[in-house]
Order: sequence, then structure tokens, then C-alpha cells
Amino acid sequence: PPLDRRASGVPWWKAAHEAWIAWKASGVAWAHALRAAMARHPHLLGVPVQESADHDGGRLADGYFLLLEHAENRSPGFLVAAVARAVEAAGGSCDPAVLGPALYETLVAGGRLVETYAEFVRDVMIAAIPNPGAWLDGGVTESDDATVVVVRTTGTVGDPGERSERITEPRERGHDRRFAVTAAPLTTRFFAVHQGDLKSPRDVELKLTEAGAASDRAWYLTQRTGHVLHSEPRRLPPAGLVLPGLGRDFAAVWVAIFNPDPRRAARFELSVGVKGPGQLASGRSPFARPRAH
Repeated sequence: PPLDRRASGVPWWKAAHEAWIAWKASGVAWAHALRAAMARHPHLLGVPVQESADHDGGRLADGYFLLLEHAENRSPGFLVAAVARAVEAAGGSCDPAVLGPALYETLVAGGRLVETYAEFVRDVMIAAIPNPGAWLDGGVTESDDATVVVVRTTGTVGDPGERSERITEPRERGHDRRFAVTAAPLTTRFFAVHQGDLKSPRDVELKLTEAGAASDRAWYLTQRTGHVLHSEPRRLPPAGLVLPGLGRDFAAVWVAIFNPDPRRAARFELSVGVKGPGQLASGRSPFARPRAH
């Protein structure tokens, strides 16, 4: 369907819908189009859709044609009637300040995003990781001689500024690293653990909390080498898990933390531990977190 002119004053909707039309006309496969969108804006999923037109001169909002396609797949014909439904919900108003929020609520309902946003994130991970990848909020690179921890210097999504710490003291290297992040409504934040120069494998421990409580609102996957995945995304168990074999069975672990709430931000903390076999054995108890299957 062409863009309904009544919604032409809502920048994020206009950009996403026109990009969706252009993609449909191009005949390009969805996965290829997704990779192109993520290559242009690796931080796309970290920006709320209603704020997307405020980034990169409005061009970042184009990438949210991906979310419109997700909604269209869940509710065939969604885009034909979306604006009419939003105008009705807005009491007949086409004022962008009123219609914009109504379109957002229509998108949430049409795509059943409270229930399916996690599935959308999973699909993005399968297509975009490891190439072109996603913008990382933080990560760990493990080598034989050092552990390097990288964090962003600001809380602004897409800001390239970062701070790294190189840790060489063995006891300090065995400590878990905690990454705190606030995810806006319907957004996703990414973290990764990478293999450096490793002669002996490591075990990677992951655990997520939301507002202090155990959470499973994250996907993880392992990357073998280069551009090859070792596993498809799996949900991170609330109890956390241990992934053995970094440097032997896989070269990296990616974690995508998602907030499926369309109205409220969520505060998460990701705990990442990279342990040698001796460290893991000495620290494991009868209540140790389960290993991945």
C-alpha cells in the first residue's frame, strides 16, 4: 500500500513505510535488506522507533521498515489499514503530535510486539551476526596474557566513544564483569565476548538480572570463526549458564538484551565471567549455574 497522506507528518512512520515500499519493489531478500540496514546503522535496534527520525538526518528511521514487515507478517494487511485505525484512535485528528503516538500503539498491537518482539530480535541476530554485526555497549576480549574489558563512555546509543581496561593480574582476571544498561521501550542492546590469542580454552559464564531479579530477556549465540555462526540464538536461562570452549569450540559469544515493554524502560545488568578450567573448578559449587546444551 502507498503511504497514507494523513500520516505524512509523522516522520518515523513516513520514513519506515516509504523504505518498506522501496524494499518490496526491489525484490531484494529480507535478510540481505536487513544486513544493509544494520551496516548503515549498527545501533538501529537501540533507538526507540518513535525517536528514530531524530538520528542521522532522519535516515535511521528507514531501517525500521524491518519492524513494519514483522508486523505485516503477524497481521497480514496491517499496513493497508494502520493509518485509518490510528486516526480513529486519535479521535479523527491528523495532528502529528496526536497521530504519531496512535500509530505507535497501532504498530504495537498489529505486530503483537509485547509477545513477538523477542522473536523479531532473534530474526535480526540470525541475519546480521556476525556480519555486519551490531553496535556493542560493551564486551570482553580474552587472551592468554590479558583480559581486555571495553565499555562505552556515555549512555548515548551510537556514540563511538569507549574506554578499555587491560587486566593482567590473574586473580583480578577471574572476577566477573558487570555491565549495566538501560534499554528504552522496544529496544535491544548488544554485548560480546571475543577470543584473542588463546592457547587454552576458556569457559564463559553469563547471567542477566532486571531491576535486581533474574531475567531471561536476552538471546545468546556463539560464533565459530570469521563469518560463521556456531549456534543459532537461544534464550539465556534466568539462572544463567556456562559456555565451555571459548578458543576451542567457538571464537565469540554475542548477547542481545531486549526490552519488550512498549512503554517503560528497563534496567538490566549482565554479568560476564571468563574462566580458565582451574578457576572454574575451584569456584564451582553444588549450586553452580547449568551448562549450555
